[in-house]
Amino acid sequence: VSLRRRKREVLVEDVVSQEEAQGLPSSELDAVENQLKWASWELHSLRHC
Repeated sequence: VSLRRRKREVLVEDVVSQEEAQGLPSSELDAVENQLKWASWELHSLRHC
């Protein structure tokens, strides 16, 4: 696992834990996390074009 990818995963966890602190329902948290994963995947694939 590359350092950049690990940083990104930590970033996602930070965002999710902040959202949890605000008391969002877990289904919304999953949606937020999925959006972040897709966004990072799109960035990754664009970088390789």
